[in-house]
Amino acid sequence: MQPTKLHFIQKEILRTLTMQKWARFRDMRPARVDSNLYNYHLRLLQRNGLVEKVENKGYRLSPEGLRYVDYVSLEQFEPRQQPKLITKLVLVDENGRILMWPKYKQPFIGTWSLPSGKVHFDDESVTAAAHREIAYITNSPVKLTHAGLMEVEARIHGVVITHILEHVFHGTIKAQAVTHELTQWQISGDLDNLECSPGTREAVAFGIDGGPFRYEHVIVDW
Repeated sequence: MQPTKLHFIQKEILRTLTMQKWARFRDMRPARVDSNLYNYHLRLLQRNGLVEKVENKGYRLSPEGLRYVDYVSLEQFEPRQQPKLITKLVLVDENGRILMWPKYKQPFIGTWSLPSGKVHFDDESVTAAAHREIAYITNSPVKLTHAGLMEVEARIHGVVITHILEHVFHGTIKAQAVTHELTQWQISGDLDNLECSPGTREAVAFGIDGGPFRYEHVIVDW
């Protein structure tokens, strides 16, 4: 499990290993740090799976360590905020209605949105992630078309509240196949009368347009 807070000695060790493939024991020791204290924190990094020692070669970042340093700033060595990567599903039934659900948590709680979910590290692809979300809301497989990528930034008083990269998929589904209790069918013409989360109306138009794979950047001042 990746740590949420690291001691400054551990940060210095990881920073050294970030800038080179291999390092010797003495090369990673921060200046003016007691050798026993340094050794203690190096062992902690090994125990937590971020650093590994290879006989006759030295120390290097483990796979977990490589993943960790990929998401920290080199200056502060703290996790940095990243745009979320999600799949968003524009699903219509035989009557042209669109499947939606209300957001149950902040930001933008209570607004209407499309079924969506974060892409996981262990997902084989974004398409696989989209089908995982399909399985969450329906008992029937759905043929999906990957419409493209939408980048959505929502701001309040100039502050970026959320920054999302959305892989938008479109598919047709039978109404009776939907099993998730929070979903509701909405008529596309009524979306202007709903309080929708930022980028939702744009995603609907994007998904059902039927054009070639494309990219769109949407900025919403909420």
